[in-house]
Amino acid sequence: MAAVCENAVDNLIDLASIRDAAELLDRVRARHGDHARLMAQVWAEAAVSPDLAAQIRAQLAKDQEKVAGLIRQDRYARGLPDSPDSSGVAGALLAMLTGYSQRLAIGQDFDTPAFRQTLQTLLGDAT
Repeated sequence: MAAVCENAVDNLIDLASIRDAAELLDRVRARHGDHARLMAQVWAEAAVSPDLAAQIRAQLAKDQEKVAGLIRQDRYARGLPDSPDSSGVAGALLAMLTGYSQRLAIGQDFDTPAFRQTLQTLLGDAT
């Protein structure tokens, strides 16, 4: 289960997707079926397994730093200050994507124009 978590973000987020809400949501949706359901099971198991929970927390910390690094890299390349805090933005983004994946796992795709616009606003502020 820990290996599933280790690979979850690596193939999902890159510098291009940090700026494009539609692309980011499309990537999550493309993994909707088995992957989203598997991740729901991993999270449920982690809720009752302290060892797995610790592994997932460690992976989430690595993922957040990776995403924060992409945000900082993008800001630097565009001559922008690192504000708001890139680590905080990365944490919020990953939490939102986790919730989105969990909803997809139960068959609820709430990807509406308003949702995409809200995400794009967050990403626009982030980059």
